[in-house]
Amino acid sequence: MPSPLSDDLARRLGSRISDLQSAASISDLIAGDPTRISDTELSIALDADHRLVVAVNHPSTPRDVNGSVDWSRVRRVRIERIEGPTDGE
Repeated sequence: MPSPLSDDLARRLGSRISDLQSAASISDLIAGDPTRISDTELSIALDADHRLVVAVNHPSTPRDVNGSVDWSRVRRVRIERIEGPTDGE
């Protein structure tokens, strides 16, 4: 069973969600060092040990001429998971 979030981590998660809501597109995000981890997913730092993973959530995913996700046109994301230091082991 996942452990509950600490108060600090919960505040940081709330801040990142606010950032996502106020951004015109995912490309506008600065905080959390957004990093593409797959064609349709980004990882956003919450702290040194935890990352928020979001995925494109459009009915039709915006793509560039090469067929990759055009993150500058992504306006909707879905929260997939929060990854911590023991995830993936």
